[in-house]
Amino acid sequence: MVVNNIDFSYSGQGTKIIEEISFHVRSGEMIGIAGSMGMGKTTLLKLLAGYENPDSGEVIGFTDAPDGKRRLDLTNRISTVFQETSLFSGTVRDNLLLAKPDATDTEIEVALKVAQAFEFIDELPDKLESKLSKMGKNLSGGQRQRLSIARAILSGKEILLLDDSFSALDYLTESKIRAELLNRKKDHIIFLSSQRIASLMAADKILVLENGRLIGFDKHEKLISSCAAYQELCRSQGIE
Repeated sequence: MVVNNIDFSYSGQGTKIIEEISFHVRSGEMIGIAGSMGMGKTTLLKLLAGYENPDSGEVIGFTDAPDGKRRLDLTNRISTVFQETSLFSGTVRDNLLLAKPDATDTEIEVALKVAQAFEFIDELPDKLESKLSKMGKNLSGGQRQRLSIARAILSGKEILLLDDSFSALDYLTESKIRAELLNRKKDHIIFLSSQRIASLMAADKILVLENGRLIGFDKHEKLISSCAAYQELCRSQGIE
C-alpha cells in the first residue's frame, strides 16, 4: 500500500485535517498510528478505508488497474473496526456472518478466539444463537469491541484497520489480541490506532501524527530518541 501526498478537509476547502502525508507499507507489517486526540488518526484511517476521499494525492493498493478500479480493489480488501462498534439486532451468528456469509462454525470459532471473544459467547445461554439488541447494547463495551474484531478477522481481508478498538478492554485482554494479530500478520497489513503508546510498541513501524501531519514513521525504539512529539507522548504515559 502506498499513500502519496494526501490532503483532506471535511469541507474540501477549509482547515486541513490531513496534510501532505506520504508513506509506504508492505504486506506482513503491523503499523501503529500515534498521536493525541484530534491529531487526525481516525480521519487517516477513514481515508485508507475509502470512507472519505482525499482532496489531493492518492491511496494506492496492489494493482496497476486505472485509478477508479485500483481504488475499488483496495477498498474491497480492507476490513475496519472503529471505536464506536456497529452491531445489529439479531443473533451473534447473524452479526458475524455479515463479514463472511458462508463461514463455517470452525472459522467462526477461530475468529472468536483470536478476538478473545469465544469464552464469553460460549457462556451465553444460546451461544452463537443468542440475541443481540440494537447496537449490541445488551453486551458490555469490551464485549462489543471483541465481537467486532472477531467479525473483521472472519472476513479474511488482507488489510485490517483498527481505530482505537481496544479502548474498552483491560490491558491483559488487549495484549492477548495483539499477540494473536502479530502471529497472523503474514500476508496481511494491520493498522492499529491508539492513544496508548503501550498498545503500539510492538508494531513494525509507528506513524506519528501532529495536527494532521506525519512527523515520524519508524520503530518505537528509534522514535523515542528522535521524535520530540512521540517522546512527550511516551513521557506522559510513564514510558521512558
